[in-house]
Amino acid sequence: MSNGPAARESAPAQISPPLVNALELVRLDQPAAAYAKGLAPEDKSLKGVVTRSWLFLALVAAPAIVAMLYFGVIAADRFVSESKFVIRAPGAASAGVGMLMRGEASNRVADDTHAVNAFMMSRDAAAELARDHGLRDVMSRLEGDIFARFPNFYTHSNDEKFFEAYKRFINVQVDSSTGISTLKVSAFRADDAKRTAEALLNTGENFINRLRERSTRDEIAFAISLVDEARGQLVAVVQRLADYRNEQQTLNPQEESTSRLAALTKLATEISQLEAALAQQIAMAPQSPGISPMREKVRSLRDELGRQRKLLVGDEGSMATKFQGYELLMVERELASRALVEAVVRMEGARQEGQRQSLYLQRIVEPNLPDYPASPYRFLGVLISIALALVFFWLGKNMMRLILEHRP
Repeated sequence: MSNGPAARESAPAQISPPLVNALELVRLDQPAAAYAKGLAPEDKSLKGVVTRSWLFLALVAAPAIVAMLYFGVIAADRFVSESKFVIRAPGAASAGVGMLMRGEASNRVADDTHAVNAFMMSRDAAAELARDHGLRDVMSRLEGDIFARFPNFYTHSNDEKFFEAYKRFINVQVDSSTGISTLKVSAFRADDAKRTAEALLNTGENFINRLRERSTRDEIAFAISLVDEARGQLVAVVQRLADYRNEQQTLNPQEESTSRLAALTKLATEISQLEAALAQQIAMAPQSPGISPMREKVRSLRDELGRQRKLLVGDEGSMATKFQGYELLMVERELASRALVEAVVRMEGARQEGQRQSLYLQRIVEPNLPDYPASPYRFLGVLISIALALVFFWLGKNMMRLILEHRP
């Protein structure tokens, strides 16, 4: 018979699956049918509470406890010392070409600013601070917590891990619109933060001095090499000129040519005068015995004039040929002399430019001694942790509800 007590006891088989699944989600320690009928009492023991609220305990309570434990007990105070600086070049231009020079100087300063910032965040700066200023001791203070200090229980004490930790303690940023750089140094002690910031600024200033000195030294060395090269060329030309004079047996072909040309002109004038006198003598006394000597004298002078002309121009041994080679050597000597003068001027200009355009690190804000820790944000950290835990709990609860509702 279906109306007996056995039939009534089998009623749980007729409860809809969604209701059973929902009850199972909330009451996992009792039969679903018993709770649907209200026959079994709710288990209020600790085990029952834990069993019914395991999802909340796992995703909310436990993370909240861990966050409160970390931010309230474990996390160490971090003090931050902040400084602002700018890279400057001495001297200023007024107008015209000076404005162009000032623009070039500004570009160079901007490049050096980025170079200094890159150096401060480099392995070289970290190694220098560790070697000369005890940065490893600063990062491993006992005041630091087991997660923040270096080395800790999960990192090795090698250079690579040290540099990774260095980037957590040091931060440098530059404002591209103003060129002002901001340096922030964190430490577990306030005096450590300030002292490390001071050391890093001094290290950056030494770096920019080395950078500018290296650039100036390279420029001066290049100018000196040009001076040496020009001097060598001038010495070679002077030696060739001396050899040429010895070979041609003349000190200055130009002066010698001038003197010979003057003598040639004088000789031609004398011949003209004798010929005029001879012509007058023939016209006045054709039978005069002085005509023959005069003719011999004119002939000898003409022969001398021809010989002098050949010495001046004509064959390979003439003064014109000597003068051509001499002029070429003189032009080479003039060019070598000018090159030497220009090289010397460039060398002196490089030295003066190095002194005038030297860069320096100017501190706008000195590193401060913090009197209150900048981090961690304990209360905010706990709130954020709890908020995230509640979000994950809500997602997990809805996900499990959907899974149980669609279970066959």
